[in-house]
Parts: sequence; C-alpha cells; structure tokens
Amino acid sequence: MSPLVLLILAATAGSLPPDTTFAVPAGTRLRLELMNGSITVSAWDRNELRVQTVTSRRNDVRIRRSGSVVSIDVESDYGMPSRADITLTVPAWMGLSIDGMNTEVKVDGVRAPVEVETLNGDITVNGGTELIQLSSTSGKVTLTGARGRIELSTTAQDLIGTDLQGDVVVEAISGDVVLQNVDSKSVEVETVSGSVWFNGIIRDGGRYTLSAHSGKMIVGIPEGTNATITTSLFSGQVETSFPLTTSERTGRRSPTFRLGNGSAAMDLEAFSGTINLVRPAEFTARLARRATPKRD
Repeated sequence: MSPLVLLILAATAGSLPPDTTFAVPAGTRLRLELMNGSITVSAWDRNELRVQTVTSRRNDVRIRRSGSVVSIDVESDYGMPSRADITLTVPAWMGLSIDGMNTEVKVDGVRAPVEVETLNGDITVNGGTELIQLSSTSGKVTLTGARGRIELSTTAQDLIGTDLQGDVVVEAISGDVVLQNVDSKSVEVETVSGSVWFNGIIRDGGRYTLSAHSGKMIVGIPEGTNATITTSLFSGQVETSFPLTTSERTGRRSPTFRLGNGSAAMDLEAFSGTINLVRPAEFTARLARRATPKRD
C-alpha cells in the first residue's frame, strides 16, 4: 500500500499531524473547506503537498482522497469548529478549490485553476491560469498576475486586479473596481455604488463593457487605440484629457466617440457619475493619488 493511501486512511481515523508532507500524482486537485481562520498557499516545484496546521485540540484536521481530488477539512465533535490556521505548500500545477466562512485566504505562485469563495474574509491571489474564480461577500478581493478566464465578485469591499491577461468578468456592489495593466479582448465590469478604474490594452475587435451606477469612471486610453466609445449617462458627463480626432454626438445623454478605425467596441455607462477618458500616464497618477491617505 502506498504511503499516500496509508496517510489518508490514518487521517480519516484521527487528526492530521500539525506538519505533514506527502507525494501527490500529477493532475491531483486540492479542495479545502474552513469555517473559521486563515488559509495560506504557496507553490513549489515538487510533486508533494505539505500541510501545516495551527488549531485547538477540539478540532480534527482531516484529509481524504476521492479520484483525483484531495480534500482537507476541519471538523469538531463539539459543534462548530474553532479557529484554525492552515498553511499549504503545493505543486505549482495543482488546481485549488477553497471555501471559507470567516476565513482569510492568500494564494501565491500557483500556475493552475484557482477557485476561492468566502463569506467574511479577504481573498488575495497572485497567479492562476485557465479559470480563476474569486468571490467574497464582505471581503476585499485582490488578484495579480493571472492568465485565463477571470471571474471576480465582491459585495461590500473593493476589488483590485493587476497584470491580468484573458477574458475578465467583474461584479461588485458597494466597492470600487480597479483594473490595471489588463490585456484582454473581452472585459465586463459592473459596480452599483463604487467607482470603476480601468487601464489596459484596447485590442482591435475587442469588447469592453463598463458600468458604474453611482460612482465615477476613469478609463485609460493608450495612444493608437482603435475604438468606438459609446457612453450612456443620466446626470453625469464625459470628460477627456486629450483631443478626440473624431466624435459623433448622438445625444447629450449618449455621446459616441470614434478613435482610429473604431475597431474595438467600448460601452461605458454611468448613472450619476462622470466618465473620464485619460491617457495611461494620467491614469497612473490619479490612481497613486487615490492610494495616498488624506491628511486632516
């Protein structure tokens, strides 16, 4: 019987040791559920999974395997498990599926699909490929350096994405959405009571739909962009920091602008805020001012 099977059988009967490393075959996916605590994941170039836990004696950290999925969860014979802090070192190719309630999640260096969902707790991910899905009800979501299909959502905090490549879909309720250094032909962003910040490559033939109900919108437009920019306003206005070579005014509430050959389609909607079209350098400067704490 292999060491991995022996370990799983032993763990099913009791708690996982506080520091355990074991081999995993290529293609294995990790599923982790934690009600209360923190999860920190880093990657290495070994076909091994290291699990380090800090928790009370009332909790049992258990590991199981079903097909190609290794599952880790925290259980208690006394009802709701108490806090546990779990640190994982995983193969860089290992896909992750993480669910938490009052849980902070940090993932760094994984070159695989990443799925994280929390109720209360920030999510911070550096990396991820193929499909990256991050969702928190009342936590901040931060994603850096991802490549693939990117789906992000949060209800009560900001959502920040940097150095992203691939299709991007973002939904927020009461936080700002900040996307910078984005390389995509398909971007969909919607926030209800926050602002939208977007800066990236506007690809010929791409589709970019940005909507802010009660916040402002700042969009970086690189030199040489070919785009038809259609705006929709209720009580706001469009402001630009550069001359538009060609513009078509289709109405005070829906001015349309054409840059270059107009290949990309940009649909910008702001109910009660201003739409600002700026150069990338100005976008960066404004974003830096946003990040600087105000002094009384």
